[in-house]
Amino acid sequence: MDIRVSLDGAAGLLLVSVPWLLLLLVAWWGRGRRAVRTEHPERDAGRPAPEAKPLGIMTASASEQMGLSGAGGDVPEPSLHSAGVESAPVLSLQEQEDTLRMAVEAAKSARDDPQLARSSVELGRLLLARSARPQASVLLQGAVMAAGRAKLPVVHAEARIELAEIALAEGDLTSACEHWQMAKLMFHEMGRRSDQDRMANLMRVHRCPTDWILTNF
Repeated sequence: MDIRVSLDGAAGLLLVSVPWLLLLLVAWWGRGRRAVRTEHPERDAGRPAPEAKPLGIMTASASEQMGLSGAGGDVPEPSLHSAGVESAPVLSLQEQEDTLRMAVEAAKSARDDPQLARSSVELGRLLLARSARPQASVLLQGAVMAAGRAKLPVVHAEARIELAEIALAEGDLTSACEHWQMAKLMFHEMGRRSDQDRMANLMRVHRCPTDWILTNF
C-alpha cells in the first residue's frame, strides 16, 4: 500500500507552517518571562541592601577579649577612675615625714639596707626643706653607710650632695668639698659624665682644691 502525502494546496502550506509557528510561540513565551524578571530595574537599584542581622555571636572588643582570655599576659590594669575607685589623697608634709620615719624604722628592723638608704635620703630632704639640718644630717650619714653596704652608688652620691649642702650652710667648706668629691667619684664609677661634670663645676665655683677637681680618688 503506497501512502503518499501531498504538500500541494492549503493543507500542505499548513503542515509546513506548524513548526515555525511553534518556534515563534516558544520565543515569545521566553521573552515574556525575561520582561517579568527585569520589570522596574531602577526601583531595585535605588533600594537599600537588606541589613545583615546579628547571629548571636559575641563581639567583644580586642582588649576585652584579651582581658577574658589573656590571664598572665601583658594586659594593662584598669585605671582607678574607670573602676570607680578614688585615687589616694595627697599627703601633707607632716604626713609624708611620719610615713618615711616609719619606713626608716621598718628598714632598720628588717636590716633592709637598700630601703633604709632610699628612705633616709627622702626623709633627709624633707627635713632640710624646713631647715631641720641636725636631724637631716644624721639621717643622711646613715644613708651613706647603708648605700655603701647595699652597693647603691647613686643613692650614696645623692646623700653626699645633701650633706655637702648642710656643710656649706654651716660654713664648713672643706667638708662640702669632700662630699662633692665623693659624689663625683660615684658618678665617675658609673660613667655618668654629666653628673660628674656637675660636681666638678660646684667644686670650681666654691674653690675647692684643684687636685680634688681634676682627679678621681
